[in-house]
Amino acid sequence: EVEYMDTFSSLYPIYNVVPSEKLVDSFLDQYLWYEAMDQQRLFPNWVKPSDVEPVPILVYKWCQGINDSPGIWDFDRDESVVLLHAKLEDDFYGNIDWNLFRPLLELIMDKSLAEYIVSRHDVVVEFKDMGYHCRKGMLRGFMFSSFLAQYWGLVIDVLLLGTQRSQEIAGPARRPNPFMSWMRDPLLATSHPIRGYCRYKNEVYVLLKYTKVEADDVR
Repeated sequence: EVEYMDTFSSLYPIYNVVPSEKLVDSFLDQYLWYEAMDQQRLFPNWVKPSDVEPVPILVYKWCQGINDSPGIWDFDRDESVVLLHAKLEDDFYGNIDWNLFRPLLELIMDKSLAEYIVSRHDVVVEFKDMGYHCRKGMLRGFMFSSFLAQYWGLVIDVLLLGTQRSQEIAGPARRPNPFMSWMRDPLLATSHPIRGYCRYKNEVYVLLKYTKVEADDVR
């Protein structure tokens, strides 16, 4: 069931969930975050916001990482440096395709848990005498929504970076790279145009350095 808070200019949905179901969802949320962060280290260093650093320190590390990138300020051969800021669509989490997302969930959790999460979103949302069968997108009223949002964002990150570059930035699973520290390796940093990457919620920041030939191809 959903209710709306009217501020005259906007309507904000407020979802009502049965308390017993909230308890189950809350336990599942804690379990998923525990496994993802403490056991499996699922989310790499570029996924923000994070408990590792507050926003001011995040900005400082980003600027320091750019400055530490090998040859980032060398333009002897007409290289180009680009800092790309892109905001993913406003309804980024509302367009989740569960036919695509369900197999991805089964890669990191038990199949029964994935089925439970998908079934929680296959519901009829009621408002007064109206009903809507939700078949696409993520409902905000569930306790485990934050985990799903970050995991869906991680899928988009890998699509943007490519599997090889995302693995290079993240580092090995047992010893993951700290944020923006992997660029100190000259061979690794200069092997690809992408020199830095960060996603804060649904905003993406990409640091690229192109050679003259690559820049001409982009144009």
